[in-house]
This record gives sequence, structure tokens and C-alpha cells, in this order.
Amino acid sequence: VCVCVCVCVCARRRRGGGCEGGGVRVRLGAVQNRVRREGQQQQRQRLQERATEAHTAGGGAASGGGAAGECGMVGSVADAPVEALISTVLSGAPLGPRACLGMPPEASHEACRKRYLALALRVHPDKTSEPRAQEAFKALEAAFRSIPVP
Repeated sequence: VCVCVCVCVCARRRRGGGCEGGGVRVRLGAVQNRVRREGQQQQRQRLQERATEAHTAGGGAASGGGAAGECGMVGSVADAPVEALISTVLSGAPLGPRACLGMPPEASHEACRKRYLALALRVHPDKTSEPRAQEAFKALEAAFRSIPVP
């Protein structure tokens, strides 16, 4: 990142006097903030890529992304489009409660609970304008209630 002294905007510089570097310090602060933000964005992208790689390599529910159940839900709930989530919930409902949630049959109640909460936020009729959202939300709620608590 190139920072030139000529970008100084302090009052003395504009009047032709000497510059104390105040303008350069302001400029450096802005550049540092931009570099910091770009670094944070790159770090988030790397973490997301690693999570995707871990999931596709067989991480499943243990890696937090859930597993591909009988109804085909793959990846995290946050990444999937709402239309796909609604279709998955509705197509999995006849297969059983865990399939409706996109979880494998051996998934724990706690894992199903986390998945239910994430899905409920995404397919809630007040949060999305999808026409089948209310139907999917009711199916999701019924599926989670039918999972026995250990």
C-alpha cells in the first residue's frame, strides 16, 4: 500500500507552511483500517472454504454442517437458499422427523434441536416471502416435536 506525503490535508500545508504530518497520520489510519477489514474478509473466506472442504470430505453433523439425510440436505442451513430448504423440509416430512430436519437417523436430540432452530429461523413465514413457508414451518415444528427427548 503506497502512502504519499502529498496527500496531507492539514491547514498549514494548504497555506504553504510546513506540515507536521497530521494529514499523513489520518491517511495512514484510514489505510490501516482498510487493510485490517480486507484481512478480516480474507480470513472469513478461508474459514468458510475450510468448513466447506471438511463437510464435503465427510465431516457431516460432527462438523456442524449436518449430514446428507434421505431427503438430500447438504451443507449448512445458513448457506442454502430458502427455496431449497423449504423443498427439503416438505419432501422429508413423509420420511420421518429426522429426515424432515435433514439429519441422519442416528443423530442426537441435541443435534436435531440445533438444526431445528437454524431451519426455523430461515423458513419462518415472517422472515421469508416464499409461498410455501408456512406449510414448511408447520411440518418442521411437528417433526421436531415428534423426536423423543432422551
